[in-house]
Amino acid sequence: MTCRAKTVVNRIEKNFPDISGAEVRDPRCVFLGDVAEGGEIDGTPACDYYAYDFDPKERVYILGVHKELRKVVEDAGWFVECHDAGTYFAYPA
Repeated sequence: MTCRAKTVVNRIEKNFPDISGAEVRDPRCVFLGDVAEGGEIDGTPACDYYAYDFDPKERVYILGVHKELRKVVEDAGWFVECHDAGTYFAYPA
């Protein structure tokens, strides 16, 4: 399981150079670093707890997580969950 967790961290680091601090907390938990406190994807916050996308197509965020970040994490078999407004984790699906 630790190997899978490291894969999530590696994919985040590779795809999103403006996100830092992602780390494996235990084999079934990845801390997503500064995604909600400075981490960006193309100039847009990677996670925004207060972002509500009322468009049915949810163009940027799904439940406060940037769609591109969400896809990378889900492609690794994990999902993103908010702990609080500034802290996000990934867990195996």
